[in-house]
Amino acid sequence: MKKNNLFLLIVVIILSIILVLLFNINTNNSKSNNDKNHDNYILLKDYSRFFTINSCIYKYISYLSGNNSEDLLSVLDKDYVEKNNIDVNNVYEHLDKLNGNYTFKSKKIYYKKINDNYITYYVYGYLIEDILNKEGEKQEKYYIVNLDIKNQLFSISPYDGSIFKEDI
Repeated sequence: MKKNNLFLLIVVIILSIILVLLFNINTNNSKSNNDKNHDNYILLKDYSRFFTINSCIYKYISYLSGNNSEDLLSVLDKDYVEKNNIDVNNVYEHLDKLNGNYTFKSKKIYYKKINDNYITYYVYGYLIEDILNKEGEKQEKYYIVNLDIKNQLFSISPYDGSIFKEDI
């Protein structure tokens, strides 16, 4: 009888180990499928930084709606400007021209740390027209915000939202 109990105990332990291993393998596979192409991106959970990035976009949106081409060029990412040959005269040919007051509400932000001083943020949210006493139509928008922490500078460029669309 002792040998049967010992044998049964060993079988239960072996089965438990196998189940734990299978569960871990399955969990790792589901994580890798959910995070495909997100290996280098981290979901931003720091509320302070979240609102900092949102305020950078808000400044950009205010320049867009204020039709201020020079200020708008000052916050646009230099690579984006060069790639699209943007200058003061054609800036609105490449960007949305907004008439009226708008606000931006970030819904999800991923980031990628480039180095200790430079972080790139990928932002998903809604552009909303401010209408007296009510919210206007919501438009899904995606932006990239580059933050230079050391020099306290930022730059923005419109984005196709590919890492967010892969989530769906």
